[in-house]
Amino acid sequence: MIRTYVHVQGKMNYLSKFHFLIPATMLILTMVLTSIIVNGYIKTKVLPKPSPTPISPSLTPSTPAPTPQVKVENKKYANPRLAISFDYPSNLKLLECPTGVIYLYEEVSSDENINCQSQDFYVVMIKNASTNFYPVNSEIQKKEELIKIGGSDAVKETLSYPNPDSPRQILFRQSLTFSNNNIYFLIQIKSESDQNVLNQILNSFKFIEDITVSWQTHSNNFFSFKYPPTWTLTPSATGEGITRLSQNPADQTIHNLILEYSSSVKDVNLTALEVISSTRNLPDWSSPPTIDIRNIGGGTAQILQGKYGSSWHIFAVIWYKNHLVQIIWDDDLEKSTTEVFENILSSFKFL
Repeated sequence: MIRTYVHVQGKMNYLSKFHFLIPATMLILTMVLTSIIVNGYIKTKVLPKPSPTPISPSLTPSTPAPTPQVKVENKKYANPRLAISFDYPSNLKLLECPTGVIYLYEEVSSDENINCQSQDFYVVMIKNASTNFYPVNSEIQKKEELIKIGGSDAVKETLSYPNPDSPRQILFRQSLTFSNNNIYFLIQIKSESDQNVLNQILNSFKFIEDITVSWQTHSNNFFSFKYPPTWTLTPSATGEGITRLSQNPADQTIHNLILEYSSSVKDVNLTALEVISSTRNLPDWSSPPTIDIRNIGGGTAQILQGKYGSSWHIFAVIWYKNHLVQIIWDDDLEKSTTEVFENILSSFKFL
């Protein structure tokens, strides 16, 4: 009996331990089962695939296409009397005064207010005289430099000084003085920003010989001019109407001058301005040319120069009293004979 009791007692103790472990075991099994179920759910559920991260194109800025620069053509000025010639930008206007002063200036809407009595409207001013302009400035603080212009010695005076009316504003003047054959010259700018234009003029500036001395002279009752002896002249029978001058008579498209003369023109000044305005607005100009104002043969001249179609085109209208002259000149784009035209134009005189 005792053994039985002991066995039962032991069994009862064992079962008691087992009952104690049941809750812990169930908890572990539950956790394992839950893990299995969750893993299975994750594996079987179709999850959306993450969208690929877009690859941005290279952010290295591309070099912008260069803005095409409009080429500014040059115009030529030649004066056999002064024995000088130079080039200047075609976007500038030239005003030649009876006193011999030449102004280069920018075209503005108030051009009618610009004349030989105006002051400080210019980009470049060129004077000539029979006496020396040097020294232009007597101030001690000016800077002087010896340079060459057209092969001749020149003095460059540069002066910066406070504006008396506004001391914070610095005024600028640069003057160049030189001479040739007893003619004295002064070239002046009044702004440092105009230095490039001045340099362009100086780089092209040269003293020229009067080649018209050996040229032939055409003269009628109204006007005269000189021309190269190798060129062919076809004059008007009466002087009125059209006179032609050609380097090559077989080619009437280039290196060809056409002159049309009219007398007894009413309101000649108004007629001349209308002619120059309508010519300036013709569609074949690469851009509307600026109008240069010159003194030619005792009369007033307005001159247009620029690329016209496939050639370099010059149109001049000259008037004096009731006389009106229109001149057309066509050159190649290299302007190889423009200096010839300048000499012809400078030799023109009303009689």
